[in-house]
Amino acid sequence: MATSRLHAESAVGGDGTGDQLILRRLMTGEDARLQAHVADLSPASRRSRFLGGMNALSPAEARRLIGDGMGPVFALAAEIDHPAGDLLVGEAVCAIGADGVTAEFALSVADAWQGRGIGRAILAGIVLGSAARGVECLYGEVLRDNHRMLQLAARAGFACRTHSGDPRLVLIERTVPAAVRLHPRVREDHDGFAHAA
Repeated sequence: MATSRLHAESAVGGDGTGDQLILRRLMTGEDARLQAHVADLSPASRRSRFLGGMNALSPAEARRLIGDGMGPVFALAAEIDHPAGDLLVGEAVCAIGADGVTAEFALSVADAWQGRGIGRAILAGIVLGSAARGVECLYGEVLRDNHRMLQLAARAGFACRTHSGDPRLVLIERTVPAAVRLHPRVREDHDGFAHAA
């Protein structure tokens, strides 16, 4: 399976050594891994990810979020390359709208790995993955008190405005520049994840 290997510069240990971050598409059949990741999130992180209280992700919902690799939904896994086995430290789901040019996304990072650049890397992967699929506008819904995500989005070029349908939420939105969508180094590999060649 092809992967996009990114080094999260700020994901470093106390001894200054860096952890190798692997960003790849979540594959059909990995619903149990996604369920375990969600179950391990703190209640506050689950609330931020799903915009409300939830205790667990059902197998059917996990399969729906991962998609089949062929339709309008794709999911990314952020893993730390570890000798004992890859550790899932984050995920994202992106759903392309019926118009083919807008897409909604959401992401989460394991609590112990927050603040180390994982979210920034996942967001970059979402931009590349959606660009390869012709998306022109990315958006997400964020709880108003999720300051960390709002700051991450602002640093990544997203505009933030009050959600017209729900005062609890902030709508984050940005265009995907044509230069990113058309750059010759951005290609889609055989498993459907775009990365820099």
